[in-house]
Amino acid sequence: MGTMNKYLGLKIKELRKSRGLTQAQLAEKINIDAKYLSRIETGLSYPSLKTIEKITEILHIEAGLLFNFSEFKDKDSIISELNYKINNYPLENLKLMLSFSNIIDTKNIK
Repeated sequence: MGTMNKYLGLKIKELRKSRGLTQAQLAEKINIDAKYLSRIETGLSYPSLKTIEKITEILHIEAGLLFNFSEFKDKDSIISELNYKINNYPLENLKLMLSFSNIIDTKNIK
């Protein structure tokens, strides 16, 4: 099971539940088998673009939201991503990051 499959499945499940839908209800609305939706949500299957489009329509979301996996990343992958950005950002972006970091630090002191 690939990481993207796993994260996409978790995201669909999270959004489905937040809309108060069961797997059976969402599956019926997007015209797929509930077992197939279960496989998507567990990362065992990857939905077609047509299925993704139907999911976004029923859940009333932009497709990009399905692929925002930031809440599933662990500390090491976040640090790795930040290191990459730090090493590749221009100086002005780094100054903004530092300013933002300082704001966060002052809020955590309280």
